[in-house]
Amino acid sequence: LKRRAGGSFGVVRLGNGNLQERGNERFHVTPRVTQAGSASWNAFQHQGNSNASQLGDASATDAPSCLFLGPLESATREQLEQFYAQARDAYYSGKPLVSDDIFDLVERRLRWFHSELVKKYPRCSIRALYCYSDAEADPSQMAALSTMWSLILAAGAALTAMPLVFLVMVMGASGVERVENPILSSPLWQLDGAMAAGICFLLGVVLASAAARPLQRIMQGKMVALQGNCPHCGEEVYSFITLEEGARHRHKAECHVCGQPLVFHAFVEASPSNPKHSWAYGRIYVVARAKDLEPPAETHP
Repeated sequence: LKRRAGGSFGVVRLGNGNLQERGNERFHVTPRVTQAGSASWNAFQHQGNSNASQLGDASATDAPSCLFLGPLESATREQLEQFYAQARDAYYSGKPLVSDDIFDLVERRLRWFHSELVKKYPRCSIRALYCYSDAEADPSQMAALSTMWSLILAAGAALTAMPLVFLVMVMGASGVERVENPILSSPLWQLDGAMAAGICFLLGVVLASAAARPLQRIMQGKMVALQGNCPHCGEEVYSFITLEEGARHRHKAECHVCGQPLVFHAFVEASPSNPKHSWAYGRIYVVARAKDLEPPAETHP
């Protein structure tokens, strides 16, 4: 099974013989080891009830088979889930059908579809000796964050308009209103009003400036909310990560339930539907503490 430059998966035959690529449902594949020791694949087309002699290899009928996938960009979610489940089961049985790179491509595509099939729970890496869990982008948290900053921006804009309101009240008052309400012509009231309007204006500028930058990041897709399960206690946790160019997309946090230090690591890729936009997924790692490595205290009866 080979991935072409256009992003599609085709079946190629190594060695002598010709194999036409068609939209058939299944192909028989048998592993072949090259002189360098790397694994490659011989593919034999499966048609109906053809026997091994018709395929040209006596062992082809007993060989593992994989579903045919066209271009990855046009494959449906159901096709990818079926292919992913078959490749995963074959890997666990000790007879992998595809390479790790192709498997990862299909898995990332299913993550973009928010498929439950690729959802994995907290686990431990025996090789690297750390616990981690998968994380996904949380649109609801991003919507809540965007709403909060929008309200702060609106409040700042309203405060910056206070000097204009004060000016209209003072300059727009007629002579009759000034006679009926002498406070409007009082210099002390005008001074206090001007100071209050100035303070409101400065406070509004600060609030508007503080809200404008996060809102700009959200609109440009430079901030993402990752949500997943804490690898230590299994509770749901989330964190906001700023996606700066050339930076490592990591953020330190703590689980709000068990208090375990965590590190959110985000991976950013171009969106399959719109290359100009990006989407993110990631992992949540447990940060080991000194007390976590201490042996358990002995209990005496």
